[in-house]
Amino acid sequence: MNKFSLTRKAFLALFVILLPIVVTFIVTYRSNKELLRQGMLNDLTVIAELYERLIYQFIERSKQRALDFASDGFIGEKVREIINGNRHAVESLNDHLLKNKISLDKTIQVIHILSLDGHIIASTDNSVIGRDASNEPFFIKGKERVVFTEAGDSFIKQYGVAISAFISNRITGEPIGILVNCMNLSMLNSITRGYLLKELGIPPTHRVVEKRKTFEAYLVNKDKLMLTESIFVKGAVLKQVVDAPPVEACLKSNKGMASFYKDYRGVKVIGASMCIPSLKWTLLVEIDEAEVFTPIFEIRSGVLITSAIVIGVVGILFILYMRDVMMPLNKIAAAAGNIAKGNYNITIPVRSRDEIGALAESFNRMVREIKARAIALQEERDRAQQYLDVAGVILIAIDSNEKVKLINKKGAEVLGYYEEDILGKNWFDGFIPERLRKEMKENFSKLMSGKGKKFEYRIHPVFNKDGEERLIAWHNGVLTDKNGNICGSLSSGEDITEMGHAEGGSKRLAAILDKTGDFIGAADKEGRMLYLNMAARKMIGINEEEDISKSSISDFHPDWANKIILEEGIPAAISKNVWSGRTAILSRNGREIPVSQVILSHKAQDGTVEFFSTIMRVV
Repeated sequence: MNKFSLTRKAFLALFVILLPIVVTFIVTYRSNKELLRQGMLNDLTVIAELYERLIYQFIERSKQRALDFASDGFIGEKVREIINGNRHAVESLNDHLLKNKISLDKTIQVIHILSLDGHIIASTDNSVIGRDASNEPFFIKGKERVVFTEAGDSFIKQYGVAISAFISNRITGEPIGILVNCMNLSMLNSITRGYLLKELGIPPTHRVVEKRKTFEAYLVNKDKLMLTESIFVKGAVLKQVVDAPPVEACLKSNKGMASFYKDYRGVKVIGASMCIPSLKWTLLVEIDEAEVFTPIFEIRSGVLITSAIVIGVVGILFILYMRDVMMPLNKIAAAAGNIAKGNYNITIPVRSRDEIGALAESFNRMVREIKARAIALQEERDRAQQYLDVAGVILIAIDSNEKVKLINKKGAEVLGYYEEDILGKNWFDGFIPERLRKEMKENFSKLMSGKGKKFEYRIHPVFNKDGEERLIAWHNGVLTDKNGNICGSLSSGEDITEMGHAEGGSKRLAAILDKTGDFIGAADKEGRMLYLNMAARKMIGINEEEDISKSSISDFHPDWANKIILEEGIPAAISKNVWSGRTAILSRNGREIPVSQVILSHKAQDGTVEFFSTIMRVV
């Protein structure tokens, strides 16, 4: 048998077939495992950031509520009377707190009024009046500023949080007492268990992750004790110690993290954390590693079974090939050798030689060439379609008659149709809001006549199958035929609805935002306006349909307020994620409206700011 015999080539072919199967399995398994790992870390980080924002909003809302209560003139007057020795004012103040204050916020459990020496002079809980609270953190820190602190059960019905704010003399402005709102931990529980998301109507963006059996979000305080309930350990609040790496990272360096580690049960989890430095609280969201990688393990088992079947089938085919092809060829070769030795009694039919040799070779060559060309052509088509379908943006081609000639998978997903349902339809009549249709048709007509810009960037909405408007940033260009005549347009679009609506962009959330009386808006990092709710438009004096995309933040504030926002608010929001202060809104008729303003920065994974949102309440 010579060095390059067909038998050896057959064995080599078998090896070449089986080797890629094994290599592909190993590479694919490891790649998918890493992709799943990184994807889960990213998802958990996004969820942690969402919960972190809710917790910060809860803290800021609680502080603002305490400030509002502390600025109540009746409370200030009664505190002054109590300090001056009028004991009858205590009952009047207690009654006011019960009827007019604590009833405003169901999350408040108890309200205390403290003198400047730390004694409780009035309270919704009569049993604590007169007690000394000067050693409590809410009094010590409350003498310095508005604070949000943990509180033991000495002065409230159960362990919770306390929010302290100065009560000032309305005439002199001097502090005369401290108001303390006390809450239990139920509100924090509603955040980490997802109840608040449902109450607010926020879409379950990561519900696929949150529906996993071992998904858990919880808070840990500076003493490494759980502040919220555990789904695994009953009665874990303030009893379960959590000595995990994310907690250490928060306590030592005020940083969050996303990684694999062992949780408080000693189980290896994949998790992400956020740190709340002012309280030394750590927010953790976690899923058991075993559950995360279950799909990969199942895929591995399936691939191993499939590989075994493929190897078995290939082995059987190889045996059949040896029997039906190689053995006859060996016999023909042996017969040819006998003839070459002069054994002319053996007849080699020319037909056999033609079929196995020349004819088979010619036929196989023809088939290989045809198949190679067909595969190459199909691969080219598939590759072109894949380029369109894997693009993360909308790609659409419109002919000169306004008909859709091509749309990729992303475009079909945004519009909510199958591709075949979109092709051939009039783009403007079928997918552009009626209020913009006439103008956009005129612009398209100019573009087709060569009078418009050949390449432009525009932002305008489309509506999908459900009638929902999606805000798209378009890059438009023209298509020309072989003679250079304009025959259509090619556009790429990015769905920026989520950016435009700040917290999800859904109709439900937009409706909620439009119902609130607070000024709510969003702007990109260059200061261009992306969104204003109905209350904001009303304060400024612009109608519901007016386009705000060409307006900037500075258009809606007086100069002095713009200076505060640019020099203090924006830098603080970038560095600390949130800023609050007193500014003013400038209406179109020139009236200044004093407001209490909060600015939030919304950042990408790499820490760069994507856009800002703001909430303003008239003072």
